[in-house]
Amino acid sequence: MSATDLRALLAAHPELATKLGRADPQAVADWWHSLDGPDGGLSDAQTALVVGIPAVIGALNGVGWDARYAASKLNIQVAKAANEKKIAALHQQIDDLASFRGTTLARAELVHQIAGLEARQATYTTMEGRQVLLFDLAGNGRYVEVHGTLTASTRNIGVIVNGTTLNMDTVLGYDKRAANFQKENRDHNDDSLVTVTWMGGDFPDWGTYTRTTELSGMANATGRALAEFVDGVRAVTEARSVIVGHSAGGGIVGAAEKVGLSADAVIQVSSAGAGPDVHSVQDYKNPQTPRYTLTAPDDPITPFQGLFWGTGPFGANTEDLEGVTVLDSGPTPLAGLPVNPWAHDAVFDAGTQAWKNIYYVMVGESPQTGTWLAPGPFGERPTQVY
Repeated sequence: MSATDLRALLAAHPELATKLGRADPQAVADWWHSLDGPDGGLSDAQTALVVGIPAVIGALNGVGWDARYAASKLNIQVAKAANEKKIAALHQQIDDLASFRGTTLARAELVHQIAGLEARQATYTTMEGRQVLLFDLAGNGRYVEVHGTLTASTRNIGVIVNGTTLNMDTVLGYDKRAANFQKENRDHNDDSLVTVTWMGGDFPDWGTYTRTTELSGMANATGRALAEFVDGVRAVTEARSVIVGHSAGGGIVGAAEKVGLSADAVIQVSSAGAGPDVHSVQDYKNPQTPRYTLTAPDDPITPFQGLFWGTGPFGANTEDLEGVTVLDSGPTPLAGLPVNPWAHDAVFDAGTQAWKNIYYVMVGESPQTGTWLAPGPFGERPTQVY
């Protein structure tokens, strides 16, 4: 089908997009490869799919990453155009107010709205130049960005799942964490690591914590999306996958583990908990997965980990689970304060002991001995000395 025919089909049957999104990622990968062109680039059939239904292809786990990058770029351009129209309409309202001598208060509100939309437009412009696997304005936003180039020599993929206040307006600020790990690997002339900033579902804001049922439901829904994403990663590469959950993102990673996260290792960093209703690694579908946890002792999240004896919305404290290796966080900025507001995020400061230990696990090197970790439970992985 041509791109025009595909658009018409999806407009007539929007339920097809949902049905495709539920397809098994390995089946999707096999189908996508069956359409490959002879020169290694996108075939005419693949290009028609990307151009015709970019919202579907950009979100489809198992599709080749280059195609998803191209689809996501088109999706961002559509969002930019719509946002530009909103800005123009608000400017017209300001002009109309001036003509009819509207109130200063009304004008100030319109100016405030324009400032927010212009900030979002700048975000879209930045995203347009990135390697974006997923872009969707559903909920609080869906955004997945890749650092590095996925090739046959890629041995490790680190997926960073951040926490509270993550949304379309803030995600680029959090993205520096994934970028720094990949930069460290690249600076050592070793392109074996690709990192991913993952925001494939809704994340809590501060108001969500007053609604604990909603918080658990959000963690479970976003966790399931994470598990499906990692299945999609494994469908396109044999690289080892390491999932890092920070703060509320830790609870989301735990929720993903309940439904079968196919990771080779999991690192819980300053985690809010092991996942809703999780009290033991036996509550995970794959209890044998190597797991690590790390929290600075002066982190303000410490009193809330495993809240209410593990019955809180994010489950038990990850450090209380048998079989989870506790990593050294090292000193943090202004260490010694009873509650150190910088400690929670400082674990991602490049070069710190905490950051190094996360990196060592991410690239397959033991933070304790410098020896390589055993391959994960989902198959052999090539091992080399870092």
